Amino acid sequence: KYCKIYNKFGKCHKGSKCPDLHDPEKVSVCTRFLRGSCTITNCPFSHKVTKDKMPTCIHYLRGMCVRVNCPYNHVNVGQSAEICRDFLAGHCSMGDQCKKKHILVCPDFSQTGSCFLANNCPMRHVRRKQKRSENSFKNRSPGNVASKKDVR
Repeated sequence: KYCKIYNKFGKCHKGSKCPDLHDPEKVSVCTRFLRGSCTITNCPFSHKVTKDKMPTCIHYLRGMCVRVNCPYNHVNVGQSAEICRDFLAGHCSMGDQCKKKHILVCPDFSQTGSCFLANNCPMRHVRRKQKRSENSFKNRSPGNVASKKDVR
């Protein structure tokens, strides 16, 4: 089996003593490289764009991707799809055929709104936007009108 630490970070503290496979082709893609800002000499992360390492294009999911030859995966997954833990570990063998989200956020926080690692979690914690019901606007009395600050 592949070493999840090596796949995720491009290095493993166990080195050659690690019982798992260290395959450079399975190392996660460098997010700085994707933004065009990686200046690290001998960066441990991959600078190869392949479907099994690429995040899902958030602009595509919103129907707004206008990039010609966009390197990100253009895959429709449902809003309720869970986050792919294989992708977070650096490599998902399903690539753009995977039915889970390939995004770089904490899967525990995304599902439950909490993470046992709290501030020590290396992943981003993103809160889902709550939809306001139409009734919250209809039930307001004329004297209780929301200010611009209240409505977002």
